[in-house]
Amino acid sequence: MLPLTLRMSAFCSYLDETEIDFTRFGQKGLYLITGDTGAGKTTIFDAISYALYGEASGDMREQRLLRSKNAPADQPTYVELTFLSKGKKYTIRRSPEYERPAKRGTGTVKSAAEATLTIWHEEGKETETLRRNDGRVTDIIGIDTKKFKQLSMIAQGEFKRVLTADTGEKTEILRAIFGTERFSILQEKLKEKTDECRQEYEKLSTDMRSRLQQVECQQDSPLAEKVTEMKMKNSEVVISPTESAELIGMLIREDRESCKACEENFKETSEEIDQLNTEIGKAEEREKQREKYLQTKAKLKAEQERLPQVQ
Repeated sequence: MLPLTLRMSAFCSYLDETEIDFTRFGQKGLYLITGDTGAGKTTIFDAISYALYGEASGDMREQRLLRSKNAPADQPTYVELTFLSKGKKYTIRRSPEYERPAKRGTGTVKSAAEATLTIWHEEGKETETLRRNDGRVTDIIGIDTKKFKQLSMIAQGEFKRVLTADTGEKTEILRAIFGTERFSILQEKLKEKTDECRQEYEKLSTDMRSRLQQVECQQDSPLAEKVTEMKMKNSEVVISPTESAELIGMLIREDRESCKACEENFKETSEEIDQLNTEIGKAEEREKQREKYLQTKAKLKAEQERLPQVQ
């Protein structure tokens, strides 16, 4: 929030209508208000804070004390602050509730509290009524009255409160001022994602530890010693995935070579079996021919024995 102008009328120690043009002090937004005791320095703080939030800057100002005691009955009490926030221009005009002398007769009458907010646009402006504690100004500026008093305005006796604020409170104040809430949300999401990744890592580590303990190889394999060493190390800590992957890759290549040798042996054996089967088939065929021969021979012999013998 960058103040542009502040107007006060019959407000505390400022009886006459007074205007402060902050644009004359530059655009950096850091101002030093100095003067003798009783010169009205704190009243400027009170006016800015009251315009924004309907509350004075300190804890000792009451609503009924905001109107100047010497103000004429026909002079209104109000503060009007024009400021920039997030590139937009706003004007807030606020009057407290106060008792003023009646314009006619004796006694006093009550003047109701009023507050309006004007939003300036390129094509014009729009004005709306402000209700106390409705949070409208907090939404515009990004900080509430408590944080505003702590950082935007450091009045007499208030500086110590900023210095002694705890870390959590300072974090909230700075987060609201610099609009870093989105980074806090991102941080929380990253933390949640980190926790999820950590849980997944632990799950995968447990699964890998279990699977590595099941790795086997032939006792006469040149890798047998490495496999035993890997299992022993894995029982104490989760070994490097790269290290275990390299060893398992070597075992797979060894198994593939062994499978290839087995396939070649199987092929040779199958060829031998086929050859034997062929020979067996031929032998069976010869045996059938022999049996057929013997049967025919026996039949012929029987026929010969039935024929009459020629003398």
